[in-house]
Amino acid sequence: MRPTLIGKTAPDITVYDMNNYPMNFYKAIDTNDYTILVFWNSECSHCKQEIPELLEVWKDSLHLQYNVGVFSISTEIEKEHADEFIKEHNLAGNFTNAYDPTGRSNFRKLYDVNSTPVVIVLDKNKKIIAKKVAIKDLTYVISTYVNFEKNKAHQNSSCNLGSKIIPTMRRNPFYDSCYNCSYCYFMPFHRKLIHIQGNCKSKYRN
Repeated sequence: MRPTLIGKTAPDITVYDMNNYPMNFYKAIDTNDYTILVFWNSECSHCKQEIPELLEVWKDSLHLQYNVGVFSISTEIEKEHADEFIKEHNLAGNFTNAYDPTGRSNFRKLYDVNSTPVVIVLDKNKKIIAKKVAIKDLTYVISTYVNFEKNKAHQNSSCNLGSKIIPTMRRNPFYDSCYNCSYCYFMPFHRKLIHIQGNCKSKYRN
């Protein structure tokens, strides 16, 4: 099973901070309630647009309200390019920034990084709760998950959460799940499991 499936524990890796000291991922994010792990490249046009957007969203609604930290990893080998990008977009002092010039962390394979940016959201226990999330959806995804955790009352055989938590729950942009059931929205089901809540008979597809 792939290590970055929703509901799996994120792989621990050791990379290097921007002063070339080894930095363990788990230790670096240990005080966060939620962590946004983002992989980027200074030459990526989407990164040039979305990383500043991520910084803005993090400052505006995620950092203080939900104790969200951002662990940003440059996919580049040359530190100079990463340094310039971090300075240009004011990431130092806001995000925890790292890179892996040796490739020994194997982050590309462990986190399925074939292009950039890649955004993955983890909870306090380092469990993956969302991946490949659009920056504009981050606040929605995290706030919804926080509400789900606060109101968790789900039994193995039935789901009575539904619209009681989020009356305007929209269709999950990542999975084929029901419209108003936050349990369907976040929990990792097997491929062919059918979750039934009233008229909800949606098949989860990972």
